[in-house]
Amino acid sequence: IMRGFIGVKYSPSTSLTSTSRGQIFVDSFIHEPDTRVLRSDGTWDCDEDALDDSGDFFLYSQHSANGVVCGGIQYSYFNETGENVYPNAALVYDAVYAVAYAAHHLI
Repeated sequence: IMRGFIGVKYSPSTSLTSTSRGQIFVDSFIHEPDTRVLRSDGTWDCDEDALDDSGDFFLYSQHSANGVVCGGIQYSYFNETGENVYPNAALVYDAVYAVAYAAHHLI
């Protein structure tokens, strides 16, 4: 049995777009359709037309006293060069996918 803790800190010092694989990720990421939409009354909501690749509704939404809390993303916020995409976005994407994949197989 292992005892102790091993920590890893990754601090990217370069832009995602500095490599061809990073550019491919950014191009794909910024051209996704918005999954969070601004309603005419000025509030945000999940886009109920946003489906994953298998055709399932995948956004988290919760009704609260303040309206709907949406886990969607407004991809149109990111500029065409991808310079305003956080450098750890690809790592977060992979981590969320890995956890969701594992949870799916446990359930």
